[in-house]
Parts: sequence; C-alpha cells; structure tokens
Amino acid sequence: YLEVKGRVTFKNESSGTDEKIDLYEGNNFIKSVPLERNGKFTIDLDINKDYIFEFSAEGHVTKKISINTEVPEKYADRSFTPIYFAVELFRQYQGVNTLVFTQPVGIIKFYEGIGDFDYDVDYSSEIRSKIDKAEEQLEQARRDKLEEKRQEEIAQRQQELAAQQAAEEAERLRKIEEAKAAAEARRKAEEQ
Repeated sequence: YLEVKGRVTFKNESSGTDEKIDLYEGNNFIKSVPLERNGKFTIDLDINKDYIFEFSAEGHVTKKISINTEVPEKYADRSFTPIYFAVELFRQYQGVNTLVFTQPVGIIKFYEGIGDFDYDVDYSSEIRSKIDKAEEQLEQARRDKLEEKRQEEIAQRQQELAAQQAAEEAERLRKIEEAKAAAEARRKAEEQ
C-alpha cells in the first residue's frame, strides 16, 4: 500500500464547517475520510489503482488531487515513502470563476527513475498559473466582501447615530414645550 498523510487548512479562517475528504477510485465513490480536529488525515491506498481525493467544506471551493498508485511489476513487493501534502481551501464567492478546480490541482504518480511516488511537475506547472489566477480572484472577492461589510457597518452606525441624535433633539424640543407650557400656565395664574 501507499500511505498518504496530509492536512486541510482554510485561507483566512481557523476552520470550515462540514469539512471532509471524499475518496474515489476511478469515478466510483469509496468513502468519506474523517479529518482529525487539526485537519490532519492518514489514508492507506492500495497499489495499482487510480484515486481522486476531493477536499470540500461548506461555502468553500472544492479541490481535488489525483493519485495513481500503479507501479511496474518489479516494484510490487516494495514499500514506498509516505506521500504528504497540505490542501488550503478558499471561501467561495459569487461571480468568481472556479472552473479550474474541477480538475485536480495536483497529480501524484510513480516514477521509475526514482523508484518512488512524486508529484507530476509538468502538470503542476501547467495548471499552477490557472490556479494562482483563480486564487487571486477569490482573494480579491474576499477583500471586496470585507470592504462591503465594513461599509454596511459604517452606514448602520451612521443610522444609529442619526436616530440617537433625532431622539435627543425630540426630547430637547419636548422639554422646551413643557417649559413654555409651564411658563404660560404660571403667567395665566398670575393674571387671575
């Protein structure tokens, strides 16, 4: 088997909700893999299979990693160095094109030249610029959302302040009217 270890983290957040890893063999769902409290996971994969790891959390962009565990016959009885990777999930924002994440963000496979598993560097460099662009757009959308929220809070504070000032002005006018009425009552009493 091939041992896979990793960790799921969240960009600008301590954790997500309903975070999970769905494991597929080919296109067939196998199981959901639980995450430890700190986002870590460990999975043993059978040799000579093709797996997709799908990392997801509510309200976040789903990412996939492909791991092909096929090895030449002469390596079949060998043990392999565990694979470790970290996956960072971004909050999903409306209007940001995340189509690039429908394909794996990384591919891991066996390389006979090193006699072990490693990342497909050609694939990674090819898709990296697309991923970086999508992640930049997600980050900009996050900043825009924060600014929008800040502006809403400022507007709400201004409304609250205006309401408070209006209430204070109404109270001041009420006291003036009371004082006028009392003065008028005194004046009439003195005339009588």
